[in-house]
Amino acid sequence: MSTATRNTKAIVTLVTGERLEGEMICGASGRLESVLYQDVPFIEFHPNDGRTLYINKSQVAMCEPVKFVREQAAA
Repeated sequence: MSTATRNTKAIVTLVTGERLEGEMICGASGRLESVLYQDVPFIEFHPNDGRTLYINKSQVAMCEPVKFVREQAAA
């Protein structure tokens, strides 16, 4: 059984107002909710500049999934 993780493109806004664009590691489901609802204090985030960040969830004001062009056309 595969336990591969999927990245989801997202914009994370911190309580300071700073906006980070990149990919969030979301587990096998690939859904942001799967990582946000977990009882862990940090989320793994990869900004577009190539860094790896571990963000304390208490510092996240908003997390917005970024839709791909094909998903916007289907909506």
